[in-house]
Amino acid sequence: MNFGKVGAGLCTILTMIAVPAFADSHRATMAADGGTPGQGSAIFRIDDGTTPTCIDRNTDRVTFGMIKFVLTKESSWFSEDRTATLYLNVTIRGASDGTSQDPVSVAKTVKADLTSFDTNNLANIAYEDDIIEAIVLKNDKDKNVFTSMAVGVALIKQKGDSEATTVLKGLVNAANSISIPSNPYSAGFKLASTYVSSVLNPLVDAAQKDETVFGGQQITMRFSSSSTCGTGDQKTGTILVVYSVNDLTKPGTIDIGNVGAYCDIKVFNGQTFDAQVKAKSAASGCDDTSGYVTLQNPYVAFFVNSEVAALTVAGTGSTAARRAKALKEASLKRCETWGIARARCH
Repeated sequence: MNFGKVGAGLCTILTMIAVPAFADSHRATMAADGGTPGQGSAIFRIDDGTTPTCIDRNTDRVTFGMIKFVLTKESSWFSEDRTATLYLNVTIRGASDGTSQDPVSVAKTVKADLTSFDTNNLANIAYEDDIIEAIVLKNDKDKNVFTSMAVGVALIKQKGDSEATTVLKGLVNAANSISIPSNPYSAGFKLASTYVSSVLNPLVDAAQKDETVFGGQQITMRFSSSSTCGTGDQKTGTILVVYSVNDLTKPGTIDIGNVGAYCDIKVFNGQTFDAQVKAKSAASGCDDTSGYVTLQNPYVAFFVNSEVAALTVAGTGSTAARRAKALKEASLKRCETWGIARARCH
């Protein structure tokens, strides 16, 4: 999924959906950056063997991709035709020529494959495109800078028969790519964004109320004005969004209202991304790998990569050049850890 390429036409934009405003094992902790995804879910940061690095909106480009979307059998979201309808959404905030602009929200529905449930009663939605691909955060030509983005992924129930669900699924396009132009604050693009926000936004709300849309809470990524992050600024890395469940008696479930009662989530096999968890206890410390069981909450795993968009500093020994090299190496390492194709690792 490429939100980074230039040149979306008005007709394409009008089919988008606007949405409401590491080591041998890989551990997850509550994310201190990027905000929270909303009520009913919690964000965790997974150790992916790299050091989280601040994203600089003045120099960097960002890639944001989905690693895995896991459902539980009890959620009754399984589709007999082994397909799922996802909606992917991005809200951009920023400035143009020094003046703050209204948020621009765009999204798209796509088809993805749904695997059969495994022995743990978990199924995975496979989607192997990036949601945001190498989007440059500052465009000097158009005098634009993106100060934050909010990204969300949700599942539309295949068997949902509400009017809202029917319309949302009808917007699926064969092409798995839409584009954000270098100047999303142009009159034409803002007009289209306003149209989808006012006309299609109620459909998403209605589908959520009818319980025919699962997930959808956006992850907010605020970008620093330098290579040093302040509190709440987004860093590179791997993020896990874990959703609440009603039955907490089953081993492997997390009460997201009491995450301090659990050890860090671990991923022992990066190629399959089998997230595991265990409750804290006096008898067994969190460093002990015994006692971990497969996470039974629905969850979505994402990666956030950042690279320097255009290095203009002469010499490979400069601070900027060393930072650019480190970011590139970390992006490749992160994708290698999770078995993601190098082509996605900008």
